[in-house]
This record gives sequence, structure tokens and C-alpha cells, in this order.
Amino acid sequence: MSQAKYIEEPWGSALEATLQGDSSLKAAHCWSVACSGGLDSVVLLHVLKRLADSSGKTLIALHFNHQLRGADSDADAEWVVSLCQRWKVPCVQESGDVRVITQAQGLSLEMAARECRHAFLARSALAHGAACVALAHHADDQLETLWWRWMRGSGPEGLQGMTHTSLSPADRRCILWRPFLSLSKETFRAYAQTHQLEWREDASNSDVRHQRNRLRHELFPFIRKAFGNQGLEGPLRSCELIQTEHALIAKLANKWEADGDEAAVFSSQHRGLQRELIRRALIGLGQSPTYDKIERLVDAAQDQDVMMAPGLKVRRLERMPLLKAVAESAEEVLFSTVRQELLLERDSGQVPFDGCHILWKRCSMREWTGMPSPSHFAERFDADALGARICLRHWHPGDRMALIGGHGSTKLQDLFTNLKWTSIQRHQAVVATDAQGRIFWVEGLRIAEFAKVTPATQCIIQWRWERKTSLG
Repeated sequence: MSQAKYIEEPWGSALEATLQGDSSLKAAHCWSVACSGGLDSVVLLHVLKRLADSSGKTLIALHFNHQLRGADSDADAEWVVSLCQRWKVPCVQESGDVRVITQAQGLSLEMAARECRHAFLARSALAHGAACVALAHHADDQLETLWWRWMRGSGPEGLQGMTHTSLSPADRRCILWRPFLSLSKETFRAYAQTHQLEWREDASNSDVRHQRNRLRHELFPFIRKAFGNQGLEGPLRSCELIQTEHALIAKLANKWEADGDEAAVFSSQHRGLQRELIRRALIGLGQSPTYDKIERLVDAAQDQDVMMAPGLKVRRLERMPLLKAVAESAEEVLFSTVRQELLLERDSGQVPFDGCHILWKRCSMREWTGMPSPSHFAERFDADALGARICLRHWHPGDRMALIGGHGSTKLQDLFTNLKWTSIQRHQAVVATDAQGRIFWVEGLRIAEFAKVTPATQCIIQWRWERKTSLG
């Protein structure tokens, strides 16, 4: 008999569909639920509590306080604890100063918050014997994810969107469960009204300075008005089709890798399978699997060496291991001509550049006062000293830089030698110059003297950067 028979539609059908798809979830004696206190997670907790009560399962609520909104964050945590006490649901909570972690690890605020949250959820679920962490993602969240990845040029792996179940990025022993991914935000709101539920509002969710919020509050309403619901329902159907087809490609890729020396040679495979195999191989080498890198390696001849990044050459083989990093002498390294101009006129911005993600924000001296000191992955510059236009590039022969606190300029080559940087590190590091070509920042070095913040500074550029893998 259905475990969800006492839950009204469409909630009951959505639950049963995902439970039938994963027998371990259905048989589990304990589930955990991520609850922020917002509308979506409160509805999720309420529905799963009803199901748990009727099926004899144990339910645990998990709340992580990111400490990003001061007293409001603390009030959210207290409210969730109070709600769980009223509903007789055990609650585990933890807090972490995400801003401090952002500075210490050089991550974006969003990425640091995500890593802290997932680490807490997985650790707490496993500690309490829960089979999963239930998340309140719905169809509107799926649409935002799809649109965001589509704009970034993602392939099938990204365009399949979120799945009903996946492994936690923090601990692969923990399952993430999204039972209501097929239901809309309005369905959640209607449920809350029907059951007279209360929830907490997060004002930051309405702030259109955040790009995902601009999708939610500006782009999607425009599409609905111009094209009706079909304009947004169509991409969700495409997502389901891509999920199914990518599962087939993944299955074929698994078999090809498992066959090893018995597999048919790489060059004889379908291009769709070749792309997936190269994508996996790049990740295995710690490289970001960008479209350009994948296509260059797919088109490469057998045993051909391909430059993936300054100082990093990869050889494409015909069987596993498909890619092999090729050691080369300093004389063989090519100086990269990749460059990108960046305007600093806006209040904030971010840009990916050859494996490094750079984020910047403009603020007044008054706003800056009292902020934490720069970390290893963050710096501050005098905005007027930099000017409105800068350039991102890599090391060029003859480059010189006048470091803060130093006497005169020094060749970058000499600085790299003193630091005992490898050839790969030297050529991968990002270099930033002003419009006159003066170097004000090199990834991993101190800033330039001319760009430092002084008592006369009126406006500051806060500068952060992050990499998925370290230099070299």
C-alpha cells in the first residue's frame, strides 16, 4: 500500500513517484529535512511530517545559520527551533560565520555558504542515522538552474538540471532527496494557505542585485506575460528529455571506461560519447571541462599534445587513461596571448578568466572602515588609481611590477624564481593591469605600490578570486 495515500494531490503522487524510484528511501526508518524557515522548507517539513506520522518513520529537521543577516539570521534559527518544538520534530542546528570562511578560503559568499551548509547537512544526517536529506527545491528552482546553466553554455550534464535524488557534494554517503521538484512555487504557496502555515521571509530573496533573483523577479514574469506559461513549461520538459538521454550517454561512458584495453578506440566513438569521456577525463586532471577544451581534445589526433592552460600540455590517447598530462621544460612553454578587458564602472561584477573566477565590488571609504583585513584570496585597491578600465592576462616576457613596500620595480621572472614557482604556476597565474599597462595585481603575489589604499583614498575596489584547483 502507498506510503503517501493520506497526502492530498499532487503531493501524494509526487512523493510516491520518487519513493518508488529509490527503494532505500522508501525502506529507511529515518529521514532528515533541511529547514531554513522559509515557505518552501516549512511546507516540505509539514508534508513529510504527515507522511512520517502515518508510516512510523522518524523525522529530523536540520537548520544551518549562515550568520549573513545579523539578528534576522538568529531570529530565523530561533523560529525554526520553536516550530519544531510545536510540531514535535527533533531539530539539529548549527551556525557558521560564512563571511569569515569566505575571506579565509577565497571563495565567493554563495559558494562558501553552500559548502558550509552541505557539510553540516551531510554530517548531521549521517550522525543521526538518516537515509537522506530532503530539500525543498521545486519546479521554479529547476527553471532558474536550467536558465542559468544555459546562459553559461552548459552541456547535457548541466542542462539535465537537478535530479530527484543525488549524492551530497560534501559526503557521497549521504543522499539528497528533492521529492517535489515537479511542483511549482504556487503549489507550495497554496498548500501553506490551505494548512494555515506560517514561515519566515528573507528580504535578500527580493534583491534583484543578485543575478538569480533577476531571473525570478524580472525575466520570468516578462516571459509569462509575453508568451504565457508555455514559455517556461517548455524548458522543463526539455530538461526531462535531456535527463533521460544523458543517462544513456553516461551508461555508455561507464562501459567504455570499464572495458579498458578491450574497448573500441576513442576515435571510433560517436561524438556525443567522446565529449562525455573527455569531460570526465578533464575533471580527473583537475581541469575545468569548458566547451573549448572539450572540443579541442575531441578533434585532436591520436597522441597529439594540446595546450590546456599556460604551462599545461595534455596528450589525448585512444584508450584509458584517455588524457595524460605531459611534462615539459620551461623553454617549451608558450606565453599565453589570452586577454580580457574589464570595466570597473559598475558597483560590482564578476568574471571567469582562464580557470580563475574574479569578483569585485566598489565601496566608499566609509563603507570599508572596520571591514576585515584582506585574506590570501582577497585584496583592496584604490579605485581612482586603477581607473575605469583594466586588463586581465597572463605573464609576458619582460613584465615588471613595483610591489607594495618595495623599492622600484622587479621582473616577475625574478619574483617567481624567489618564490620557487614551477613553470606551470608562472604561466597559469592571472595578471591584472591598468589602462596604461601597469601591473597592479598578480595572483599569489602582493599588490602594486601605486594601487594601495591610502588615507587620501575616496573609493575602494574590493577584489576576490577563487579557483576550483590551486595553481600548478
